[in-house]
Amino acid sequence: MARERKKQPEHTGPTRASLTKSASMPGWLEVTTPYDWRFVDELKGEIQWPHRKWVPELGVWVVHEMFAEELVGMLSRHFDEVVSDLVEDDESDENVFAKVFRVVNGQYRDKVYTALAQALHPDHGGTHEQMVMLNEAYERAKEGK
Repeated sequence: MARERKKQPEHTGPTRASLTKSASMPGWLEVTTPYDWRFVDELKGEIQWPHRKWVPELGVWVVHEMFAEELVGMLSRHFDEVVSDLVEDDESDENVFAKVFRVVNGQYRDKVYTALAQALHPDHGGTHEQMVMLNEAYERAKEGK
């Protein structure tokens, strides 16, 4: 039997959501919105618990940055205006492997590096340039940069 939802007050006037990088939780985004149960239902349905959390002390949702694109889409569907301080990465300037190592948990970093190195090594069909990029990103990730 479906739970009946209390009637929520409808918004009057334009609604605004903000999306910022969390200062206290690196790798996470803070989402500030007026309450909209439809947005909350979609957020909970699309982004599972370990990757999204409600922080009552701040009155914000925090969502892992790997879901930034999906989150912007959700916010755009539910709110009239979305304000964000996120800067789009310039694909040509950043080493693509640096992005991989930003999302990979430290305990899996070595395994991911080994698998990529085996696949991208020049002896196995990869290129010297790919290996240089992979090695640079891996070393930076190990140093915590």
